[in-house]
Parts: sequence; structure tokens; C-alpha cells
Amino acid sequence: MKELVLQSRFPPEECARRLEAVTEPDRLILSDWRFSYAILARLRDNNVRLRVRRPFFRNSYAPFFYGRFETTTGGSILRGRFQLHPFVRAFMIVWFAIAILVCGLMILTGVQAVLSGGSRPVQTPVLDLVTPLLFLGFATGLFWLFRRLSCRDEKDIRDLIQRTLETRVDGAA
Repeated sequence: MKELVLQSRFPPEECARRLEAVTEPDRLILSDWRFSYAILARLRDNNVRLRVRRPFFRNSYAPFFYGRFETTTGGSILRGRFQLHPFVRAFMIVWFAIAILVCGLMILTGVQAVLSGGSRPVQTPVLDLVTPLLFLGFATGLFWLFRRLSCRDEKDIRDLIQRTLETRVDGAA
């Protein structure tokens, strides 16, 4: 993910105060029980975490903005990245690893059945080859769909930061 670097004329403390004024606090579980659109913030020291809350559904695959304020002579710089929540990233790695392992074993079983000419009563060996590929394609499609449902979140968060902190893009690393 590309790093976002935004420069503000305000010091980090003022930036944090301004963000706190235009966002709702991001509290574990409690923040998601409200049925209204909002940008949620968790501000600690010079660290910032922002995310979008949508009414009536929670999208675990929506991006979070993780950033850090740095003091400069002309104010501050906010450096950050949009990425999935760490728990969701870990879950996806483990889930896809297991899915690929199981699907790989199913494909190997199907190839062995095709080469030996054998067949089981319920399935054909070709299904043993196609089913895992369809499953992985379906899982990847769901991941893409859920990411697509939150495609405006990055823009909404970026716009809020730029408007609230009166920033300009300093560049990207």
C-alpha cells in the first residue's frame, strides 16, 4: 500500500483535537451499534486510526487508515496507510492457506483418480478437479465484493482529513 503524506500548518495536538471534534470515538463493539454513517477515530499519543461506520452492516474488509503525526517547523505531517485491520489480515492469510492446502489435496486426489481410471460412486474425477477451483474462485470473488462495497471509504477518510486539518499532499513514499 502506498503511504499517504499530508502536511498541515497545525501542530499535532491541534490536529488531534480537530479530528476528535469531527469524528466519533471508535470503541470496541459499542461504536458499531449505532445505525448512522460516521467516521470513527481512535487517537492515542501521535497515532491515528480512522474507519467508516456504515448503517445496518459491518464490513470487516473495509480499509482502516493508520497514521502518525510528526512535528515539523511549519506545523505537522500526517503519514499513514490504508489497510485491513490486522486481525482480518491474519484471518485471511490463515483461511486462504488452509483453503489452498485442502483444494490442492482435492486436486491431487482428482488427478490420481483420472490417471488411475477409477471413479467413486457419487462423483466423477473431473469434479474433483473443478470443484476446488470453483471454491477458490468464489472465495476470491467474495473478498473482492466486500472490498468493493467499501471502495469510497478511503476517499471519504482522505477528504475528511484534508478538510479538517487544512492539509496539502506533501508527496508519497
